[in-house]
Amino acid sequence: MASMTPETRSMQSRSTAAGRVSSRPAISSLPKPVRPQWVLVLPICRPGRVSTIRTLWGSIGWATPAALGTAVAAPDRRTVLVTGEGSHQMTVQELGQFARLGLKPIVFVLNNDGYLIERLLARDGEAAYNDVAPWRYIELPHALGCDDWLCLRVSTCGELDEAMLQARAATTGVYIEVVTGRYVSSDLALKLQTAMQAIYKAS
Repeated sequence: MASMTPETRSMQSRSTAAGRVSSRPAISSLPKPVRPQWVLVLPICRPGRVSTIRTLWGSIGWATPAALGTAVAAPDRRTVLVTGEGSHQMTVQELGQFARLGLKPIVFVLNNDGYLIERLLARDGEAAYNDVAPWRYIELPHALGCDDWLCLRVSTCGELDEAMLQARAATTGVYIEVVTGRYVSSDLALKLQTAMQAIYKAS
């Protein structure tokens, strides 16, 4: 997860991407009250782009309002939000603030039918508490006042490629629901799952 263009900032919630924690100059120079707790340096991050993430737990719901704050702080740059649908459901009302303030982010909502990281780390991934309500996500921006936003739903890599081309060219806010398999995960997340399952078996 990272910004797609040189003028982009990106945010992500509940990421399972691999990276290294670092204090990059662009972040460490910020005033302490607004400095993120962690900065994840990803292979696709380039000079002029900032990627922020809240790791592990206690932060579900953080990404959408954090992206709003990022966009307010740097309205001349394009904010890209990548968030899971479970997190998004907790603070989705902040989409309306983007429209009210005339901000034009690109939003990717990863819909994997539940709290994926919890499914991977739980003893029983199919436990009901890992489920979320099945919303019609691409209808949300319009319901919350983002009347001119481009809203798309994709479920294949080809559709995602086309959606990103449209997003790059769009002059309005963009909202893309990305539908994935229920357990599609990064290598790091799968390693965590394997480690947790070994703990369960040993206990």
